[in-house]
Amino acid sequence: MKRISILLSIFIFPTIFVFSQKVDSIKVEQSGDFIKIGYQILNSNPSQIYRVKVLFSINGLNTEIRSATGDMGDYVVGGKPEYWVVWDVLKDVDELGSAEFVVRAELIADNTPELKKKSKGLFSIQGALQVPGPGVGVRFGIMGKAGISFQFISAKSVIDPESGYSGDASLSRFSMDFTARLSNKNDFQTHFLAGVTIGEVIIMEEQQWGTDYNDHLAPGAEVGFAFIKKKAVFSIAASKLFTGMTEEGEAISKTGYLTAGVGFRF
Repeated sequence: MKRISILLSIFIFPTIFVFSQKVDSIKVEQSGDFIKIGYQILNSNPSQIYRVKVLFSINGLNTEIRSATGDMGDYVVGGKPEYWVVWDVLKDVDELGSAEFVVRAELIADNTPELKKKSKGLFSIQGALQVPGPGVGVRFGIMGKAGISFQFISAKSVIDPESGYSGDASLSRFSMDFTARLSNKNDFQTHFLAGVTIGEVIIMEEQQWGTDYNDHLAPGAEVGFAFIKKKAVFSIAASKLFTGMTEEGEAISKTGYLTAGVGFRF
């Protein structure tokens, strides 16, 4: 009689499936006193480990099934096209009427190589604003545990008014920074940036016939931080050009800069 009770409940009563966002395509089959429950774990891969629980619900009361074998428990490997659990029903209950089935899959370990994680895009692009100037430009890069970031700025530089210079003050600057992730918690990351920059400066040189002004490229250093919240990115960096390393004469354009960027990652 118990077997007939199970058979009638499976075919007469509509079965409702309740599942987490990662679980899909749940189906139930009966084979004698056993019930087979199939399901899929969406967007999983073999580098992920899940804790899977299967429950049946009667009148809103959820009870975890115990006498079962197959793809359930604390070590279910992701990436399979389909998973199955075989439940020996009568070892857990005397009879089963109309029941709802619940499948819960909790990700407990993820060893997916970071560059392959679609949910954590590493490429970012930002619009950048530099002061003094103002200057505008773009910063882009790849930032994981370690990474690299590039920035280009075009600016209207501030010129020393006492220099007597009246030419074009449009100067550009390029930076390359290596990055290291400092923290990663609750979808919020902090990265440290350090690298080199090279930019145009205006050098004033005193000659026998008068004052000469020339555009030169000067090397420098850059340090800063980047902050990532989900897909939003914000960065701030300080840069300094060292004109004395390559040129003689006095720099009449600014050599120290502060740059802020905002953008997104994907």
